[in-house]
Amino acid sequence: LSLKKQNNFVLGSLGPLQESYRPDLILRHQDGVRIYRIMIEALAPYVDCYLAETMSSYAESIQAIEAVGSNNKPILVSFTLNCKGLLRSGEP
Repeated sequence: LSLKKQNNFVLGSLGPLQESYRPDLILRHQDGVRIYRIMIEALAPYVDCYLAETMSSYAESIQAIEAVGSNNKPILVSFTLNCKGLLRSGEP
């Protein structure tokens, strides 16, 4: 297995810090940002981009986005929706 850099693009997963279907359980903003920063620092040497996935609310996704901050790597965000096509938090 060659460890030479190839034309690969690696995403670092930033999943929900609690449960992905429970927007009522997300952490306080500063606590979430702090924990995401720890994850981001650990992943930074190995990834090209971050993926905040299965976010249940805008507030939850903002924690991950803010934590990436000036990391100089992009972040993609995906959300989990309810049966009405809304975020789990009820946001459109």
